[in-house]
Amino acid sequence: MIYSFYDPPVEERLKDHINLALSNINAEGRLIRQGMKLTDDFLKILRLSIIFHDFGKVVFNQHAFREGKRLTFPGHEVISCWAVYRHFNVGQYLKDEITGRKLIALSVLMHHHPMELRERINILKKNEMEVDEETFNLFWEELNDIYIDNVRLNRVNVSEIAWETQRIYVELWKEIWMNSSPKIRKIFLLNLQGLVACDYTSANKLRGGDKGFINVIRKFNDSFMSSRQGMGREDRDHT
Repeated sequence: MIYSFYDPPVEERLKDHINLALSNINAEGRLIRQGMKLTDDFLKILRLSIIFHDFGKVVFNQHAFREGKRLTFPGHEVISCWAVYRHFNVGQYLKDEITGRKLIALSVLMHHHPMELRERINILKKNEMEVDEETFNLFWEELNDIYIDNVRLNRVNVSEIAWETQRIYVELWKEIWMNSSPKIRKIFLLNLQGLVACDYTSANKLRGGDKGFINVIRKFNDSFMSSRQGMGREDRDHT
């Protein structure tokens, strides 16, 4: 069993967290409709971002879990980004595999951006945990009714992953944000906000949390993630 949150008596399985997050997506919502106007891949990009965003937590379950003791996952998004960028086979789902992979990787890396990403990368540079085939196999087993893939790799130290992801971050930021077209930047922003909304909505249902922020997310869900018929002026203003 892989946990996405573990602070007894509150326990949350990764597959439950992801399923709840995916259930927050509504293909008729304004955010999805706007994204689909920009790329036919948008819905798949968002779904894959949700599926992969907490992959890094598997490593902490492998190496740091202690029954009955709180488990934390500092920098898990760094490992998740690396796995998306280097190993997950997203090409089987996307028409534009290269751009889609980069959008997913950067969104996954940034989904906890208020928590000071560079500091979290630096924390992992001192981490001695390892990622191996078993890490991916545990992920497939936990998500076997959501996503399945096949990855072959030798053991990689988390500290190596942190250094590599720091370079990946610079590359992605330049390609997706600084030097890309307005269209790509719009896709990235829509995807990142959709990921944050779905992630936090799911987490709050099982864990509780900041009442102020969840109220903001609920308003966002009502305006952009729920079904709306037609397209009024407010929709056009956000195009």
